[in-house]
Amino acid sequence: MTGTLGDDRRQEVAERLDSILREVWPGHPSDAADPDVNLISAGVTSAQLVTFLVRVEDSFALEWDEKKLPAGALSSLGAIAKVVLESSAKPSIGETFQ
Repeated sequence: MTGTLGDDRRQEVAERLDSILREVWPGHPSDAADPDVNLISAGVTSAQLVTFLVRVEDSFALEWDEKKLPAGALSSLGAIAKVVLESSAKPSIGETFQ
């Protein structure tokens, strides 16, 4: 049995985020892929985190609006995935609802 489109999208986002993290963090330990692990606590440097977040913006065509993000929204892969999924669920300017 296959998952729903939403499940597939969540998995796709999670895999892409992990891939981007591996690109910017060569010493990426396997437990850092846990969606609830705080990236800084796991050993990501602030420079690596900034690079990661810029690449996530580019990869998913989004911009972080720190004024609208709740505290902790960029602290773990799971929290970042939630922001990515929520931003991709919103229509782009010019799109209309059917």
